[in-house]
Amino acid sequence: MMTSDEYLSSGVPKPITEMTLEQDLELRKFYDAISQDEVARDDLMTVIMALKHQNYILSNSMMNLVKKWPTISTSATPQTVQTTKDQTTTKEVKPKFGTLFGITI
Repeated sequence: MMTSDEYLSSGVPKPITEMTLEQDLELRKFYDAISQDEVARDDLMTVIMALKHQNYILSNSMMNLVKKWPTISTSATPQTVQTTKDQTTTKEVKPKFGTLFGITI
């Protein structure tokens, strides 16, 4: 039995590893553009350098987010941990022993 709370967190969400249809189309258009013979080498170098730059910025941002993610330790004081008092990830109701749910004989 679930409670009717609006926000029930089950922990950290899984990473999204699939592209959207729009992203897949943009990637295909990019591939088609760079696979042509008349593409200048300087243009390719500019695009590759811009992509590497964005990759490093994203990587640094993610590392900073992970490093500053709030954790709970036994020696932490309320001033060092900025989280809510209740650290449960789900609001569960205790099971009712002896009751069979969804089983018909």
